[in-house]
Amino acid sequence: MSIELFEYKNSYPRFVGVNEKNQREKVDINIAVFTPTEADSGESHVIEHCIASEISHIVGNIAFSAYVFHNITYYNIQIQKENIGLIDNIIEIIVNPKFLKEKSIFNRESHNIQYINGVRRIGGVVLNEVLNKCNNKKYVLLNNIPKSLSDQEYVEGVSGGTVERILHLTYDQCKNYFQKYYTKGNMCISITGGMPEEFRERISKKYSKNSKVFNDNKFLKTWKGNQIELRTKKFKTTYFTESDGGDSIYSINIKLLLPKNNLEYNFYYCVKEKIQYQCQKKGLRIQVELRNTIRLCI
Repeated sequence: MSIELFEYKNSYPRFVGVNEKNQREKVDINIAVFTPTEADSGESHVIEHCIASEISHIVGNIAFSAYVFHNITYYNIQIQKENIGLIDNIIEIIVNPKFLKEKSIFNRESHNIQYINGVRRIGGVVLNEVLNKCNNKKYVLLNNIPKSLSDQEYVEGVSGGTVERILHLTYDQCKNYFQKYYTKGNMCISITGGMPEEFRERISKKYSKNSKVFNDNKFLKTWKGNQIELRTKKFKTTYFTESDGGDSIYSINIKLLLPKNNLEYNFYYCVKEKIQYQCQKKGLRIQVELRNTIRLCI
């Protein structure tokens, strides 16, 4: 499979395209937002839920998922190529969600007081999710590993939030966090599977700082990385390193097969560590996550 990476200069948000030689019917839209963990209050987690619930209404049965990592919030949508125009609606929701004007959405997704059969209870989507996870020993252990292994005095908090801090999270805190980090300049969008030429042009005109710039093809930069293949008997995977003189790719999603056993799972971790090591040698600040896919955000 031949893959070509390209990016638009001076566009906000940053756009990266991954074109495949053998075009497929479905397109993966991956939107990454830089959302550092400032405390254990779960601001990024609550905002992700508020936005995801709104996106779900417009995408319907289309495959959609959202994740909060340690300093990245990630939205993934898989759509038919003819519906790629939905990206405009999705971006608009992400940069201007309803919860900023409707506090009831924040209350529903974060924490609230409910009366069930006359009994006063505290609930909320995020609060209940974290409460359930706190009963999972693996979740508790993984949340404490970064702090226990760190040789620094200060380590960033839990991205999903802790029960105690979520209960004290306010609506204004969430809005302030959103306004600080959910800016178009703080986002990167990668589209995998092919982007129609007319859509490229429309995107460039809409999101570039100066739309006239993109009327000249020389401003559409094509980036080709050094291709490396890693193989086992059952599968192979391909990833890219930065080409000489090329600009940094801010976000790219590379799909891998679901590991079927511990051997393959350990192999994926070797891939992840190799990517991280190579990028760090070049002085790149990266986030690598492994969830059935390797998500590389530089």
